[in-house]
Order: sequence, then structure tokens, then C-alpha cells
Amino acid sequence: MESGDLKSLTFKTYVSPTAQQGLYFVSITVSYRTANGELYQEIQEIGIVVKEDCSAPNMVWLLPACWSSPISIEVPDNILQSGRVTKSDIIIQNIDDEPISNLVLDLQFISVQNSFPIFLNSGSSTWKFDRLDSLESVTISPDIFTSLSFTDSSFPIQISISYLDVNGIHHDEIRQIGFTIRGNIDIESSSVTFSPIIIPSGGNASLIGSILNMGDKEAQFLTLSIASSDFIITNSESIQYIGEVDPDSLVPFSLKFQVSESSPNGQIPIELVFSYDDSYGNTYTISEFFNLTIDRSIFDSISSQVQNCPESNNLLLPGGLSQIFLSPQDDCPNGISQFFSMPLMIGTGIFIFIIVILLIRRRSNNNQPF
Repeated sequence: MESGDLKSLTFKTYVSPTAQQGLYFVSITVSYRTANGELYQEIQEIGIVVKEDCSAPNMVWLLPACWSSPISIEVPDNILQSGRVTKSDIIIQNIDDEPISNLVLDLQFISVQNSFPIFLNSGSSTWKFDRLDSLESVTISPDIFTSLSFTDSSFPIQISISYLDVNGIHHDEIRQIGFTIRGNIDIESSSVTFSPIIIPSGGNASLIGSILNMGDKEAQFLTLSIASSDFIITNSESIQYIGEVDPDSLVPFSLKFQVSESSPNGQIPIELVFSYDDSYGNTYTISEFFNLTIDRSIFDSISSQVQNCPESNNLLLPGGLSQIFLSPQDDCPNGISQFFSMPLMIGTGIFIFIIVILLIRRRSNNNQPF
């Protein structure tokens, strides 16, 4: 089955003529393999209500001898995150042609080995509605907490329903809805910085930091990348494959990129994209944004400093040396001495002194008689 596919299956169920009226449970086992080849199995229970035959009319009330329930229950998403509170929507609809009144819904959670794998985190477990017209629906959204120890398991929640039909007759029903507990993956970045912190237009830079899985389930096939934009140029080093990230694991990363020469001064957003799979074969993509500071004047200030000095036209320095010897604190060099540092002058003096000593010794040797 592809992602988003919906399959409808029909199972014919035989009810014995001697079966008593009431609620019976049927277990449904679903086995499947994920895209990674891992095998999973889920078991859910559904409730089936058995009542007497409705074909024979009741001559006293001129109504069917049994009652056909007007209640339909739908759960759009029955996945609960382990170790967390999940707000789950439960939709109750009146599918009958007549209204019902005094509707009361009560959630009951089932215990397993004297513990509750899922339970109501807060608030009341009972909801009351005065009236529900034909085809009208109401939604209840209980906050359900799930235990970490029951990850990858399924459990039912029982709903007790009571209401009055259009004739004022009281009815009680018990329904069950199944929920599946799954592990949680929570990928976040940590200690993210730019190197260098301020970048000139057209310059190269790196985005450095770490990622942390704050969930309780491992992330698989995780990939980090920088998204290209009008002012950000990406390359092969702008993407990094991490692989599997276990819970509470901190993994470093370093991504390189280039800033466009047309980028303006100021701050521009950099988008960091996380892409990963869970163990159930689902793919997730999330993004985080960081502000990058662009300053075109980093290189322009040096070149303009040299051009504004009259003496600089007479100084023929090799390429790049002007950026080394020119101090940004000086508006203009006062003379050639400013281009030499003190260690350089001392070294030059020592070299000249050694040459002079060698010349004197050589001259003395030449003046000695044979």
C-alpha cells in the first residue's frame, strides 16, 4: 500500500441464533512490512452489538421490535505519541432521520496488569449534549497520555453512550475505539553558528552545529542540507548524510555554502532542512531558519584606503600585501617605515651585521703573507 492509500475489506460474520443480546469483541490482527523491510504486527479490537431481529413489527408501539443505533463514531487519527499527551479528536454523528436528546458520552480506559497504558491526562471523562439533530455531529477532544513502556502496542477505549430518541425512549450503547501507541522523534538543532560570523558578498562560509534527537524513537536516514535561495549558492558540501540518530544522541554537522555577490548588506535567512524516516516507513521534512550577517565593506574598506592615499600610487606591493601591511586604524600610511614591522627590521639588521663580519674576516685573510 502506498502512502495515503485506503483499502476497504468486508468480513462476513455469522451470529448464532442462540446468541444473547449484548456487546461482543472481535480482534483484528494486521501484519505488514515497512519500506525498510521491518516486520510489524498490530492488534485492535472492535465491538459488535448483537440485538434481536428487527423484521417483525411491535404492534403496541408500531415500531420495529429492536432499535437501530443512530450513533456513528469516527476517529480521524488514532495514533498516540508514547510518553506524551496527545489531543485526539473523536467525532460523534447522528446518522438517523430524527433528532436525539440528552446525549451523554463517557470514556472508560482499560487497565493492563494493574496499570493503564493510556489514560485521560486532565479534565472530565464525561461530555453532555442537550440535542443532536439529524446528520449533526459533535467533536470531543480528550487529552490522552500514553506510557513509554507500551510503545508499538494498540489498546481500546470504551465509550458509554446514553440518549433519548424522538419518542423519549432511553437507550444505552457501549462502543470501542482502538488507538495505537507509537514512538516519538523530535529532531532539533543545537549550538548553531556561522564561520566566519560576518561574511562578505561573494564569500564562502560554513554552518556548524549539532543535532539532537529529543524523542524516544530513533530517526533513520537523516539528511541535513542548506536550501538555496536568491543570495545563497549551494554545492555538494551543502548536504550531509547522518544516517540513524538514536534518542538523546548529539551528532555534529558542518555544511558549506557561498554567498552571492549581489547579496545586500544586513541579515538574510538561511534555511536548514532536516529529512528523516521513522521505523514505520513515514518520511518527515522540517526546517529551521538562521540569520546570516552580510557586510560588503569587509574588503571594500581596504581597497578604498589604498586608493585614497597619494603615496600608495608609488608603493608597488605584491598582490595581497597591502591588505597585510595597511592598518585599518590608519587613514593613510605616513611612509615606507609603516610597512615594516619591528621583528622584520631586527632580522634585517642581524643579517647585515653577519655579512659585514664575514667581509672583514675575508679581507683580513687576504692581507696575511704567504
